[in-house]
Amino acid sequence: MRGAGWADETLVAIVEAIEAIDPGGAFVVTRRFTCGGTAVADLKVTVQGDTGGTADGTIIATGTTSSSGYVTFNLDAGSYHFLSPSNALYEASDTPVTVAANSSATITLTGQALPAAPSASTYCIIVDAGDENAQLVGAAAWTLQVTNVEPAGLATANIVQLTEANPLTTDANGRLTFEISRETTTFELLITVTQADGLTDTHRLIVDVDATKADAEGYIRLADLL
Repeated sequence: MRGAGWADETLVAIVEAIEAIDPGGAFVVTRRFTCGGTAVADLKVTVQGDTGGTADGTIIATGTTSSSGYVTFNLDAGSYHFLSPSNALYEASDTPVTVAANSSATITLTGQALPAAPSASTYCIIVDAGDENAQLVGAAAWTLQVTNVEPAGLATANIVQLTEANPLTTDANGRLTFEISRETTTFELLITVTQADGLTDTHRLIVDVDATKADAEGYIRLADLL
């Protein structure tokens, strides 16, 4: 439902404002999110209720960390969970928080670990699989097959044959990786996505390899090639 003359941007702004509503509790609760001692900015944080020591899915409030990694909520006394999603840099976090007074503390995130560095003759392709809400999917939510590597006859053929018979699957943080020869110019991906309702959908991508997207160690994020 929209008012006369409202643009999509207006509706998005309204939704974001509603999502950011703070419950206006009795205590000011501030948490600073860091990783390796560095502030984590622009991270979405959700406060959920606690039932039996676990997050119960009831959203109490949402917020986004500042450039210095801080997020603040006004909460009543009680038990809560501060949750942040997985992304390409950090693993998901679930931190129990007991509120009985104003408080400030630090939550330390775990960085997404890189696989072993590729050899001088290969690139390591990193795939961070996202859902329709731009959150990383969980374990085995995506399967991926590498096919039609060009030029044909590279050592990569063994990798291709392996993934055709045994597709790669996402790990618990929604990531999967594979290696290709640095001589590769293009390859094809078959990606099978499992939806929330359990149905699957397969997508075919032709990927051009751009060596300028590789970092000094030979890692390339698939998103940078698309």
